[in-house]
Amino acid sequence: MTVARRLGRLQLDPTNVVARSHLLVLWSRLGSYDPENLERLLWRERRLLEHRAFIVPTEELPVYRWFMRRFPSGDSAWPRRVRTFLQSNAPLRRHILTRLRHDGPLPSRAFEDVADASWRSRGWTSGRNVGQMLEFLSARGEVRVTGREGGERLWDLADRSLPRWTPHDRLSEPEVARRVVERSLRAHGVVSRPNAR
Repeated sequence: MTVARRLGRLQLDPTNVVARSHLLVLWSRLGSYDPENLERLLWRERRLLEHRAFIVPTEELPVYRWFMRRFPSGDSAWPRRVRTFLQSNAPLRRHILTRLRHDGPLPSRAFEDVADASWRSRGWTSGRNVGQMLEFLSARGEVRVTGREGGERLWDLADRSLPRWTPHDRLSEPEVARRVVERSLRAHGVVSRPNAR
């Protein structure tokens, strides 16, 4: 838990040549350790949680919720595409949230693709409508990963599986900026210009 707090987050990467990246980072900081401790902190004690491509301390959730409330922000092409996808696929969103409400947690393969407009990209996500919707709903704080079966993520409604002690503070933009700068200083000793804003 100390390493996660000091770094602020551990990047998740599905690449597994020697071991998954977050496990290697922990090993490089701690030396020999039991990966079961990470599993316990993530899935049983829930002192850590998966958010997008990171493992973050649950106590930091108010910072992430500030960004979730604004997702997708900006007026460049990508946020506009995300907003269009979300608006065009309200039935898919409802389907996912209803299934999770009744049967969650569930893997992504448990959802029927009822998208009205398919997600298009030049990468591997093109046409993966359920996966993209889950990612976007996660970025908005509506759903989250609450477990894993092997490498497969199990999704559930975001607030249902959080511990009772999870902070629910609604932070101001200056407070979020202060916390992000402090986290960056703790983790790296420096703050980049984008992180300082």
